[in-house]
Amino acid sequence: MRQLITIIFYFTLLCNFQHCFGQGICTIKYSIGFSGLTIKLLDSNKFEYLRWTDIDWHNWEYGMYSFDNKELNLKFVDTTKPQKESEIVSMESIPNNLNKTKIKFKIISEMYNQPLEFATIQIYSNDKLIADGKADSSGEALLIFENTNHETRIKTSYVLHQNFDLILNLENRDYDITINLCERTKRTNAHKDGELVTYIIARETKEYIELSEDGKEFRSYKIACQ
Repeated sequence: MRQLITIIFYFTLLCNFQHCFGQGICTIKYSIGFSGLTIKLLDSNKFEYLRWTDIDWHNWEYGMYSFDNKELNLKFVDTTKPQKESEIVSMESIPNNLNKTKIKFKIISEMYNQPLEFATIQIYSNDKLIADGKADSSGEALLIFENTNHETRIKTSYVLHQNFDLILNLENRDYDITINLCERTKRTNAHKDGELVTYIIARETKEYIELSEDGKEFRSYKIACQ
């Protein structure tokens, strides 16, 4: 009877697990301090993989995933990807009645899609610094400055991310500008093409799943499904 209950438990677990990840892009994330692991399960059984620590960072790596009984198998078949460039992802403006330019910035990490608190923003006109500030916990900063009728250079920087530098012609308007900052340096891949990594599934809920690489030490991963 106990064996039957165990079989039913794992069958239900696996069905629920696969059903969850069949709904679209899902993320399995484990983190502690400045270390962690993120696995994104995508459509067509593809995945993106990132492991990081406070002293060693890695590129996103890629491959195909599959389920086998109580196991999640990751086969790394494409571990390289061209590095993206930081960019303005949106820019809107409306006229104002001031003889000044007002810009509300939002700085986001392209890697994590999260706001970058303390990102530095500087605005230059004719090589002269005319405004600067740092982003708040929402990745936002508001800068107001006199319009000098010269080309305006916007510089944005954040640790471990690319510096952003762009020249714009700005008018006396209120601007909303969102900037995606990408990784600054090339990372080292942790796996080789064709390498297979297997995670044993212990238990799962709608929010968490326990996985292990060695069948001994199980860690709780947070699940987010789109």
